[in-house]
Amino acid sequence: MKIQFYYSIATSYAKEEDPKFAKHLVEYLQSLNCSGLPPFGLILKVGSPVMLLRNLYPTKGLCNSTRMIVTILGFRCIEVQILGGDFHSTKKLIPCMLFATTEGELPFILQCKQFPIILCFAIIVDKSQG
Repeated sequence: MKIQFYYSIATSYAKEEDPKFAKHLVEYLQSLNCSGLPPFGLILKVGSPVMLLRNLYPTKGLCNSTRMIVTILGFRCIEVQILGGDFHSTKKLIPCMLFATTEGELPFILQCKQFPIILCFAIIVDKSQG
């Protein structure tokens, strides 16, 4: 099976009166893990379980924390199949989106372009043995 690597495009915007934050190293921007932002690197293959990080289209089943299975990996969008709920087995397209941090989180504004999904795993807990 083919594995696809998706890396985000990160840029930072500093305040004009604070020139020391004007340039940030690429490695530092890639190491940041802010809440609400997808990871810098996303490694997927067809059949991977993923979870949606944003409300894209709630009336059509694309809500925050929706579990899905990857069916097709593209360059600008990913086709997924929804698992569970009213829209079970419905295929949808997930586009690449622009995300930004709020002004108070970091001393600069961080923008990154990435898919709003994260790889998820299922854990089965057997409570009958205890």
